[in-house]
This record gives sequence, structure tokens and C-alpha cells, in this order.
Amino acid sequence: MRWRAWSGRRSGRRPRTPPTARAAAPPGTAGRAMDFHTTELMATGNLMFTMMGQPVSDVLRTTLDRAAVAPEQWDRVDAAHLAIAEHIARGEAAEAEEAMRGHLLDLRELYEEPGTWRGGAPV
Repeated sequence: MRWRAWSGRRSGRRPRTPPTARAAAPPGTAGRAMDFHTTELMATGNLMFTMMGQPVSDVLRTTLDRAAVAPEQWDRVDAAHLAIAEHIARGEAAEAEEAMRGHLLDLRELYEEPGTWRGGAPV
């Protein structure tokens, strides 16, 4: 199983530090964001948490109208992902948590904007 290399519980080792998402794909692309999210979820060492990420990813991939989002917003998302990954890589848990909370609050505003979702906001 691929997730074993990341899971401290299954392998008896501490999870590896996830790489930054910097080179995963061009800025503002779904591939880059999905790589970041998958890496961060796998780094938790919690298979259930990792598995729960897939349905959320599917909703975002299929219903978020990415073209309706300003390029500057994608730049902020990329910067937030990079900051979070770098805090994790340096072992700065409190800073990573603060950066993640700020990122989620920023996304909440984006997700609540009219026109962000195809066919209306998912329930």
C-alpha cells in the first residue's frame, strides 16, 4: 500500500515531512492543489482522514467554477499552500496551524461568493 510510507502508525516510523507543492504543476491549476491536499492528508498518518479527502476533492473538482475565480485568488491559494508546506517541513506546528486556519478562512469567503459554484453551492 502506497500510504504506508507516510503513516507512522502502520510502519512504526514517524511520517515523512511532505515536500512543498512548488513544482507539482503550474500555478493556479487543480493538479497542483490536489497534490498539495493529498500530500498534507497523507502526512497525518491517518488513513481515514486521507480517505475522507477524496469526496471533498471530487466536489471541488466537479462543481467549483475555477474560471469564475480571479487569478489573484489563485495566487493567494498558491502562496498559502507554500507557506503551510514550508512550516510543516520546518517542524513549525503552531505556525502551520495558523497558516492553515487563515487559508481556510480565505477560502470560506471565496466559496461564499455568488457565481463560484456551477449549479449553485453544494449542500
